[in-house]
Amino acid sequence: MNGIEFWNLIDLARRSASNQPKWLVDHLGEMPVEQIVEFGRLLRAASIAAYDERLWAAAHAINGGCSDDSFSDFRNWLIAQGKQLYDRALADPDSLADVGLPTSEEIFSLGFSVGAAAYQAYKAKTGLKDFSQKMGILPPSAWQLKNKGIWESNNESLKRVVPRLYAKYAFRA
Repeated sequence: MNGIEFWNLIDLARRSASNQPKWLVDHLGEMPVEQIVEFGRLLRAASIAAYDERLWAAAHAINGGCSDDSFSDFRNWLIAQGKQLYDRALADPDSLADVGLPTSEEIFSLGFSVGAAAYQAYKAKTGLKDFSQKMGILPPSAWQLKNKGIWESNNESLKRVVPRLYAKYAFRA
């Protein structure tokens, strides 16, 4: 599986199913194990690319806060929205103000489930729980937060980094 196939599968799941994570698990489960593992690697690579403090500020503004784990789920939710929205948000996180967003619970739930889809398909197909080892463990240096220090987890900083999102969602949570 290559990047184009990965994004095509994400888009097909988004358009084809009311339950995108289940659709992904089912369709990944029909693929060879190597393809399932590669999907997991590509999802991880997209998540690493989105590990940006500007996006973390956006997630914080949208959801009224955002822990480390929640930011992981937020990035997976963003990936689940497809390459076009993902690329636009990476370039300008404040552009998410132009999108009708679901509730925080829906964002985090979908993100968590999409993030687990390859593992679930792999486990169902093989009966094994060694998915992380098959994908390859990355060193901590692979997870370098981009734009670190751009915001200080306060309202004034959010107004500066993601002004439109702050104005739209400041009191949502």
